Amino acid sequence: RNITPSGVSSSVAKLGGVDVLRLLMEQHGLGVADLPEIGSKSLVSKILNGRGRNLTRDHIAALSKRFSVSPAVFFG
Repeated sequence: RNITPSGVSSSVAKLGGVDVLRLLMEQHGLGVADLPEIGSKSLVSKILNGRGRNLTRDHIAALSKRFSVSPAVFFG
C-alpha cells in the first residue's frame, strides 16, 4: 500500500487526511517531531489524535510537496 507520486492505490484513496498522514509517517519512519511543515510536536500530536485540530490547507500543501503526492490524497 505505497503512495507514489504517480498515483494512489484504491485502498489509500478511501482514507481520511489524518490516516493518510499516519501512513506516510509510517512508510518514512517519521515521528511527530519530524513534521515541521505542520508545526510543533504538540500540534502534530493533536492533529493525529483528533483533539480539536485538523489539517489546514497550508499543512496539506506542504505535506503534498514533501511527500510528492497530490493534495487530493488528503481528502479521502
